[in-house]
Amino acid sequence: MTPASRKRATACTEERRLLGTLAQHGELFEPAALDDDAGAGNGDELSKTFAEVVAEYRATYMVTDLKITTPGVCVGPR
Repeated sequence: MTPASRKRATACTEERRLLGTLAQHGELFEPAALDDDAGAGNGDELSKTFAEVVAEYRATYMVTDLKITTPGVCVGPR
């Protein structure tokens, strides 16, 4: 089996799986899979606003000495 035909067979298998899930559940994702993902975090994470998420990200992951915006700095070649 050539790599191209293997990719095609894999794509067809995935398409059949998705079509079967869609026919069975009316959605592309099984309800049990959605429930497992939702149960991973706590309920507070789902009620945060975008501004709260950005503030938390900046406070934890984006800790740096740089300003949020630095005008006049060239990032790449012109």
